[in-house]
Amino acid sequence: MIRAGAASADPPCAQAPTDWEAVEGALARGAGCGRYVATTNGARTAYSLGQLVWRAPVTVPYRASVTWRRLGADPRALELGVLGGVVMVADDRVGLWIDDASFELDGWRPLPGHRVRRTHAVTVIQRADELALEIDGAIVARWKLRPRATTGRLSMMWKGAPADRGAIWFAGFAAHGLAQPSAARPK
Repeated sequence: MIRAGAASADPPCAQAPTDWEAVEGALARGAGCGRYVATTNGARTAYSLGQLVWRAPVTVPYRASVTWRRLGADPRALELGVLGGVVMVADDRVGLWIDDASFELDGWRPLPGHRVRRTHAVTVIQRADELALEIDGAIVARWKLRPRATTGRLSMMWKGAPADRGAIWFAGFAAHGLAQPSAARPK
């Protein structure tokens, strides 16, 4: 029995599209709480671009996670902007871009069998001098990374074909600080 005035709707979602700033492209709610479909800007340049920035800043050390996949046939990388770099996850490989010179030295690392058009849980753990990448519960890469700023905003980026609205689906984005070892805590 439902009493008069009783709420029959689902509880409010803890996330909203307004938690993101769409710098390039567009963001729309997907089916379910915290689920979204985002598209690139459809630019007629060398590629179209999508970029979303999470409005809440993070401070090192932190952990950020998202479940994502590309929609459509485009095989280009999905990118997670972290403090001081960009983690790139592509078919069969991962990389960390800090600048062109460092990427030429370290470049792509193999990740056999990974496909961006399949759904994957992706997590980054960033500490003062290291960034770890976890995919589907397993650490797949670690990089030395010492960001200039220890507080900032995270982002997701992806490219599409020229004049195309390349799309991604993502869900459950979360970012939170990690406890520091007691020796590192200020007294």
